[in-house]
Amino acid sequence: SAKKGRGGQQQQQRGGQKDKEGGRQKKREQTAMAMFAVATSGDAVAVKKQIEMGMSVAITDDRGATPLHYASWYGHLATVEVLLSAGADPDSRSGDGFTPLHLASAFGHSPVVRALIKAGADSSLQDRDGHTSMELARRGSHHTVLQVLGEQKSPSVHVGRGNS
Repeated sequence: SAKKGRGGQQQQQRGGQKDKEGGRQKKREQTAMAMFAVATSGDAVAVKKQIEMGMSVAITDDRGATPLHYASWYGHLATVEVLLSAGADPDSRSGDGFTPLHLASAFGHSPVVRALIKAGADSSLQDRDGHTSMELARRGSHHTVLQVLGEQKSPSVHVGRGNS
């Protein structure tokens, strides 16, 4: 009967360990949800605070989107800049193949498009349906975004005379 008592204690300890791990997992999920909420709302100060507390800028939701996807989608330039300066990947892809640049282009957020391009975003990447950022901007008639994307595509090469 002494063995039963110890085994029961060990079982309780293991159960307690599982509870602690479950609690930590729940805390991580809540913290991640908070990061997505502040990225979506455009609260750049809160995003910076989350990052300083150790939140990864590469976390993804159940669709594979990062906080940078959300900030780009909603056009929150200051939040996008905070995430990029903390190392967020401007070419990260969600489950449907969208990059932050696709989202900013599709919704007409030209300042965000400019910031993403400056950070090295590749405008030639296609979503899972084969659309580039340029095509998504064209679909939405976002002329300013098209201008920004067009500037990025045309290198600043000066054509001189006499080399014919």
